[in-house]
Amino acid sequence: MRDLLCRNIMNIIDVKHHQKYVMFDDDRIEDILYQYLLELKPECKKNIDDFMEVNRCYIQSIAKDDLSLEDNNLFFENLREFKRQYLM
Repeated sequence: MRDLLCRNIMNIIDVKHHQKYVMFDDDRIEDILYQYLLELKPECKKNIDDFMEVNRCYIQSIAKDDLSLEDNNLFFENLREFKRQYLM
């Protein structure tokens, strides 16, 4: 299940590099996602910090492979919204 979630994360934030999704399949997903977003948009550090704070519980649930369907939908909608505002 976590493999699929990691693929979805990468497909949302950087579809051109979709094959890199394996980097998120790690217990340190929170740190890895944070660093990856900073690499994409370092000028949006404050927004990235806010996004990570709001979604921390979802990201930690992904790391534990324990994300409910409702939380899954909420997290990915938050990620899509973040992408529309700051990554496009």
